[in-house]
Amino acid sequence: MVRSEFYVDIEYPSQLVWRFINEVKNLTQWQSGIVGVSATDGMHEGSQLIITYGKQGSGLVIHMEITRNDGVKTMCARSLSGPVTFELGYNLSEIKGGTRVLFRNHIHTEALYHDAEEALQTVSDVRYRAELLRLKEVLESSDVPNLR
Repeated sequence: MVRSEFYVDIEYPSQLVWRFINEVKNLTQWQSGIVGVSATDGMHEGSQLIITYGKQGSGLVIHMEITRNDGVKTMCARSLSGPVTFELGYNLSEIKGGTRVLFRNHIHTEALYHDAEEALQTVSDVRYRAELLRLKEVLESSDVPNLR
């Protein structure tokens, strides 16, 4: 199993960080490679998302479900189909001057990717760290619509 855990401190109020990461349309602004996303009920618990990475129509498609969303600080999801199975979660906490965003991801490698676990760990770590830093950059910029 590949496990990743990273956090980033963002100089932005937690309720606004929460609102931003809970908008389906915002995923493309800070998560790498997403070219399409749709959801049955936004980011609410029970909602199913279809996320396309790469070229529209011919890229990698992940079908996932929001398994927990407390509406304040914690959101979790799991894959329903795609080349890998995983569970992920975001947890927000208030810190002096802003918000800490903690991200956790567990990728199951028992079948297809077991022999490539070390490489998958490295790629995952680089990607998730970069995405959290991109989230920080987007939110701390003055270009975020409807949040300032």
